[in-house]
Amino acid sequence: MQSILDAIRNFLTSILDVILPRKERVMRTVSRTLEDLPLSPSLHELRGIRITTLMDYNSGAVEDAIRTLKYDGTREAASLLAS
Repeated sequence: MQSILDAIRNFLTSILDVILPRKERVMRTVSRTLEDLPLSPSLHELRGIRITTLMDYNSGAVEDAIRTLKYDGTREAASLLAS
């Protein structure tokens, strides 16, 4: 049953992509895997508070994923970043 629903969802997504194409950054994010988002934890201090960042936010893949989640709200970006 799940495979039928996935097939229908993929079909409808394909049709919508023709009618209303997705943004390039969304397409790049959808095609990425977890290996494309390198983890590089580093410590920073900001106004007396120490924070740890998990990824290099200057990386194009990370930047695309964050912007796709923030501005486009895609499930793929949320899943990728949560992983």
